[in-house]
Amino acid sequence: MPVMAVHTNVTATITQVGATNEFDIVVSWSGGGSPPRAFAIDVNVGDGNTITAVSNYHTGESNAVGKGYGIFPGNFARVMDANFDSWDDGNYTPVAKPNDLPGGTLGGIGTSGVTLELGSLYVGAPNQPANPSTLARIKVSGDCTVCLATNIGRGKIVLENGNEPNDLSIGCTAITIVCTVPDVLGDANVMAQVAIQGAGFTIGDITTVCSDTIADGNVISTDPVAYTTPGCNTDVNLVVSAGQPTVPDVV
Repeated sequence: MPVMAVHTNVTATITQVGATNEFDIVVSWSGGGSPPRAFAIDVNVGDGNTITAVSNYHTGESNAVGKGYGIFPGNFARVMDANFDSWDDGNYTPVAKPNDLPGGTLGGIGTSGVTLELGSLYVGAPNQPANPSTLARIKVSGDCTVCLATNIGRGKIVLENGNEPNDLSIGCTAITIVCTVPDVLGDANVMAQVAIQGAGFTIGDITTVCSDTIADGNVISTDPVAYTTPGCNTDVNLVVSAGQPTVPDVV
């Protein structure tokens, strides 16, 4: 009877963080084969948007203090006439530089795609990365479709036993960002605008009317109203008090 080769099924999923403009890349595996050892993944966003940040990745070896697929910051050379406390390179990230070998690298932060390089470095159980594991958190500029693909030139996905076959389940996910209009009724106009912009909106029309209930320069109403969730980066219009109405002198 022929012996069936063991097999590892690897899945990479895109998990949006709430209704924000961030998502996690989460990997898991099954099938009885050896676990993944390293990943080279291309992340592409569409709809005219860009990747603005990559965070929440593991650094250094996977151990009891912290487990995960990570990066291993370090310089192999330092100018010896300078004082330094560590060999770590604080600017090192899992994002490959566009001109890095062997080529086929995406544009990087500020463009529509990044190439991620992450691996596991550990010594024996129970130090191996958890299943599932979060590789990194990606921040995008707006609503978009996110697609993952393996980077062929960097070996795609490498298992601990390189002779074992593996299947990868990977694809695209729509990221829809939801913003909530803050309640700025009664706030000073300037502070209200700061709150609205901080919530992901832009300031639209600002009109003034007289009011004897809210102080001069404070917000009377907003459109759309507080706590609604229109598309992010849309306009919020403000109506601001011009102060108490004056009674005309008719004498």
